Amino acid sequence: MQCPKSDLEVSVQIFAVCEITCSLSCSEKAEFDFEWLFEEILLKSLFCFRLSHYSNTLFILLTVLF
Repeated sequence: MQCPKSDLEVSVQIFAVCEITCSLSCSEKAEFDFEWLFEEILLKSLFCFRLSHYSNTLFILLTVLF
């Protein structure tokens, strides 16, 4: 069963995509640093995963407590 995404999680993912897109469009390098891009995507996805994990954990704790 998959829980619906919270507004905060969705906004973080949108921010991550926009930031990477802006970085791509503003890049003036002849060669693009794909290693840097991979690290950025990895960090953003890990942050989004942690955020969703913590929000699910918090939801479960609140449900159990009340």
